[in-house]
Amino acid sequence: KLMPLTGIKVVDLTRILAGPFCTMILGDMGAEVIKIEPPDEGDPLRAQGVIKDGLSWYYASFNRNKKSVTLNLYSDEGKEILTSLIRQSDVVVDNFRPGVMEKMGFPYTRLKELKPDIIYCGITGFGTTGPYKDRPAFDFTIQAMSGLMSLNGKEGEEPIRVGPPISDLIGGLYGALGIVAALFNRAQTGQGQEVQTSLMDGLISFFGYISANALATGEPPLRTGNDHPIVAPYGLFKATDGDLAIAPSNEQVYQKFLGALGLTHLNNDLSFATNDLRMANREKINAIIQEKIGTQ
Repeated sequence: KLMPLTGIKVVDLTRILAGPFCTMILGDMGAEVIKIEPPDEGDPLRAQGVIKDGLSWYYASFNRNKKSVTLNLYSDEGKEILTSLIRQSDVVVDNFRPGVMEKMGFPYTRLKELKPDIIYCGITGFGTTGPYKDRPAFDFTIQAMSGLMSLNGKEGEEPIRVGPPISDLIGGLYGALGIVAALFNRAQTGQGQEVQTSLMDGLISFFGYISANALATGEPPLRTGNDHPIVAPYGLFKATDGDLAIAPSNEQVYQKFLGALGLTHLNNDLSFATNDLRMANREKINAIIQEKIGTQ
């Protein structure tokens, strides 16, 4: 069965998570992904997470649909083999710190010499320019430095990270999107491209209305826990048999919500007439909803 990227060959120089997630997506879409791992230990993820039947399921879940080979990329033999692979490939992906590809002798200029229409994708922590460009990055530190952790939890509590390694996943997702766009462009023009994405830029781009409001007003966003920063009522309420997540995100849905709970009489209370008023009286309306839901 032909897949969207059937016939595309990818040299995968990535490790840990952001890069492997990017190339995993390409492999899922049919690309032939050849993963280059260092000798002996291979990708560090092989030794992390739950090991079952001798295999890390963490590693396996992000490296499915890939072939694998170990190469010492600082040896002459390793460089020769990598050179041969690049000449036969369409895409090269790495998530080293800036400068590592140059140190190994494979900057983008060299890749273009080997394969003029090559598409190269670099995934970094902070991009390839600026004062932080040479810094290593991990999901936790990116969550902290981006401001994401300051948005989680309630006011007065410590910042909280998002459970999944969200910055790695977003960085890898943008990398895959950039590669697919570059492949489309190459199909039209015959030209290769360099694609760059960073964990920091990618994560900040996902802040949505939170960053939009902060940039528009100059005021830092508040931490609202499960309450919504710009919509009320909204959040987690306790029923007799568990918690209930409720998200009536606009006036039409809010009216259906009142009807479902038998609370349409709240429309007679002018303090709840608009979303802005409900925001101003959030604690009051939440208490009414909690009292109703708490009996069911």
